[in-house]
Amino acid sequence: PVAAGGLVAAWGWRAVFVVGAAVILAGAGLVARHLPMQWRRPPQVVHRPSVALVVAASLAATFGIGGLQHGWPGWLGLGAAAALTAVFVRVQLRVARPLLDLRALRRNGPLGAALLVQLVLYLNAYCSMFLLSLFLQVTLGRSPPAAGAVLALSGVVMAVVAPLAGALSDRLPRRLVTAAG
Repeated sequence: PVAAGGLVAAWGWRAVFVVGAAVILAGAGLVARHLPMQWRRPPQVVHRPSVALVVAASLAATFGIGGLQHGWPGWLGLGAAAALTAVFVRVQLRVARPLLDLRALRRNGPLGAALLVQLVLYLNAYCSMFLLSLFLQVTLGRSPPAAGAVLALSGVVMAVVAPLAGALSDRLPRRLVTAAG
């Protein structure tokens, strides 16, 4: 967050994406150069209609949320996203090799619960990083470096609390520690 705040202040918000892409490409180049290639084409083929449905639903949701300020176009986009998601679920239940095996998730309760917790954590990260950054800058008028400094505090808090929570989870029921967190 601090580096992103500095980038935004120096070169604008697009710099975060440009620098992020450059770091990813540099890392991929290092991996490709120094690690032997062991990848082989998997025997199963990805169900392309499922991929198309996921992409279309994501785009419809994104444009729908972005269009809510204009009224019905936003709601139309969100409705399309919901409909495409429903079609995706139906397709996943009918194909031999689904992109997301919903039946396996239903059979494996702990896996389904763990993935649901992961979704909640990602939504929390989105809200605490992206939306809080926008709130600090747009609503409160803070500079990008100041917003980045505030967001960096969450990492410090996690670094302090995580070992304590780990020690507590060794002594107390994990569910209790998780619920308290």
